[in-house]
Amino acid sequence: DPSLAVLMAEALAAQADFYNDIRAGDCVGAGFTPDVRPHGSYRLVSIEAVRLEGEKKKLEAYRFSEDGKREDWYDPDGQSLKGRFLRSPLKFTRISSRFGTRVHPILRRARHHDGVDYVAPVGTPVQASGDGEVRFAGRRGGYGLHVELRHGRDYVTSYSHLSRIANGVRRGAQVLQGDVIGYV
Repeated sequence: DPSLAVLMAEALAAQADFYNDIRAGDCVGAGFTPDVRPHGSYRLVSIEAVRLEGEKKKLEAYRFSEDGKREDWYDPDGQSLKGRFLRSPLKFTRISSRFGTRVHPILRRARHHDGVDYVAPVGTPVQASGDGEVRFAGRRGGYGLHVELRHGRDYVTSYSHLSRIANGVRRGAQVLQGDVIGYV
């Protein structure tokens, strides 16, 4: 079920990038709660556990909610699997440009590039890489529609060339890791 695969990828998003890290021969599995229909088909209700065994990593994740409100994923020892930042803020097709020197697409000369550019279909949701506060949301020159998030005192992440900004994303708003902040 494709929806099960998506939920598995989201459960381990801070630990493994399902779009780039999974290799032939890796094994993934999940325990989930289905809503079984009278004629034998089912609808996925929730995913409870995920396991990834690969050549380089072995991860297990279990869904748990301490306060009965916000659920999170934990390893078998009870440690949160939520990393400070997601490895990728969106489901992308490919990376078109990385950090470092590159030929600028408009100026056609070598320039330093301080970001990672992802290629994804228009309308693909962009998630907040980590918990933070919206520092800027709007149009910003060559960045087009742009969102900046401040994560504590030390980090700022920025998301540019968006087709639209998600509802409620405005200066001063608080976002949690994984919240949709805009769309490609």
